[in-house]
Amino acid sequence: MEGNQEYPSFEELVDLHASNPKRLSPGWPGRPGPLPVFFIRSEKDLRELIQQLITQYDLSSVVIQSIIRKALSETLSNRQEEEAMEIDPSTMLATFDQLFEKAFLEEKSQTPIQLDYGWSQRTPYAQEQLWHYLIKTPIKISSDFDRDGVRCVFRLLDAALLCRLPHRPELYEMLQKTYDSIYPQASVDWKTLYWAEKGSNVYGWAAASVLSFLQENEYLPDLLKSFPKKQSITDSIGIGQTDPACLRYLSSPILSHGRWANQSPVTIKNTHPFFDGAKQRIIVLNGQFDGEVEAELRDFLDRVGGFSFRSENSSEYFSLLWGYYFELLHGQKRRYDAIQSQVEVSLEKYNIGSQAIDYHIYHRIKKKSPAELDEIAFLEATRHMIRSGGQVAVAGISLLSPRRLYVATHNRPVFVVRRIENDDFMVVSDINAAMGLFPQAMIYEKTLELRNLRGRQSEAIAKFQETGATKGIINSRKKHYQEEEDKLLKSFKVEVFPLGGEEIFAQIGTDFEDGKLHRSVTITDFDGNSLPDIEPFFTVLSPPQIQKNFYGSFYKTHLHEIPDRLGEILRFYIPKEDSMPQFDIRERFMRRHFGHGFSALKRVVLVGMGSAYNMGIIGKNFIQKIASGNGCFSSQPCRGSCYPKYYRSG
Repeated sequence: MEGNQEYPSFEELVDLHASNPKRLSPGWPGRPGPLPVFFIRSEKDLRELIQQLITQYDLSSVVIQSIIRKALSETLSNRQEEEAMEIDPSTMLATFDQLFEKAFLEEKSQTPIQLDYGWSQRTPYAQEQLWHYLIKTPIKISSDFDRDGVRCVFRLLDAALLCRLPHRPELYEMLQKTYDSIYPQASVDWKTLYWAEKGSNVYGWAAASVLSFLQENEYLPDLLKSFPKKQSITDSIGIGQTDPACLRYLSSPILSHGRWANQSPVTIKNTHPFFDGAKQRIIVLNGQFDGEVEAELRDFLDRVGGFSFRSENSSEYFSLLWGYYFELLHGQKRRYDAIQSQVEVSLEKYNIGSQAIDYHIYHRIKKKSPAELDEIAFLEATRHMIRSGGQVAVAGISLLSPRRLYVATHNRPVFVVRRIENDDFMVVSDINAAMGLFPQAMIYEKTLELRNLRGRQSEAIAKFQETGATKGIINSRKKHYQEEEDKLLKSFKVEVFPLGGEEIFAQIGTDFEDGKLHRSVTITDFDGNSLPDIEPFFTVLSPPQIQKNFYGSFYKTHLHEIPDRLGEILRFYIPKEDSMPQFDIRERFMRRHFGHGFSALKRVVLVGMGSAYNMGIIGKNFIQKIASGNGCFSSQPCRGSCYPKYYRSG
């Protein structure tokens, strides 16, 4: 490299808004490995390590705490075998958790510290013993967390093209031709040089050849379709040189799944994601299936498909079924195309097989590309998994459509969340999990800012209360701080597409519009019909550390929230005179499920005891207002006589 330039991070290489974007050219080295080993000798070291891992490695506080805790646990386990320990390791690990929380929020601890766990401790000086072992603990960061730009580009190239090589061996020769054209003086083949470059973390001629192949065969053709001034855009792209739009275009979707196991054991082989038989497709799934359907599917995949199972998890059936259906559809299309070709040239007499055509299937798959057949197979797999009352939310990616994420849901709600600034998407079952769309450094910065803001608010309100300020003045001050908080959290504004209901299919893809790269989501039912009743909405996410850490525990957080929650409830229970409660209900969503004016329902019966019964009375009046013409009744289970005569039976 020229001069003393720093090694660029991947975030710098894909920054579309940089005035002078970073680019890699052949010969550019990345950060040499291995990654450094860290030691923590003071609270200052711990705070600095947390900040370094957040800013340089984009790691969340939860991940950082887990990394250090695991290393500490190994040290304690080894020491326990060698020496008698004054304090139980579990107590020291709990002490570390509190120490980490304080360091993350940049709080200074007193020395020595007597920790208040809410239960009796063997010694109030657990932290002193903790430091005895913590300073001897090496903290190692896996290379998987390295955000070095060159290393990440190799990962991108592996995912974008090299993973296709086992399924398309002709790519070896095609890549060699590209390599020979841009590096004619090479003395070794591209594959040998590529692995050497990857091992030394240098973006060289072999890596540039792989990128050039992707640029010429995938990136530029898609770009030129949407760009009127084709020559000018082509001249501005350096073949073999990275640029932010190209790298973002080639980035593959990522699948990750946190699972609560309720059937199969918690083992490595039972973990998501799952491959199909050919290892061309991969899925994550959340759902439950009819027991009979589940047994039949396993029998079908075993006896008919001839598959062996990697796991004891029935989610694997989906990935295997997806691949199996694709092979069936692709084989049928090849057969129909062959018959059509034979007939067109009047040479069908040379065919030794059946020329029968199932026109229902033929019209469905004719003129379909392999990627389109793959989509059909994905939906067919979903249809069969949800038979007899099954519920499923599944996401999948395929080598046949490498920049597309498929999502299918049936009676198992999920959310598609878009970060507004850069069109990044996440599919989550909990909207708050979409915090992963934002850089950890940004989350950390806003967490500290908001914590300080709330601290100032608490102090100010306390002073007003001490001086006997009126309720109006206090509420005005609270409103001011709330406005400041809303302004601070505005950076985490996202667009949310709620997918709840029956047979919903979403595709998230990367393409170009007027020469500009963007990602978008298309939502239909399983038959391809649009679903206008699915209304996206905007919301502001809040970093989880803010909700918990500011008040010390989730229990204290809930206590703090009680006054506001009670206020909201009372506004529903006690509306203004002669008015109805104003519930936050999306009426288009209700119409989609129950028809206009609840016309899909004959009657609505609300049954409950105690406060639930009282809430039912309020709900009855509200429903009667928006569901004119339908009966709505509220009752308690012990009052069968309250039901209309035509509703009771026996």
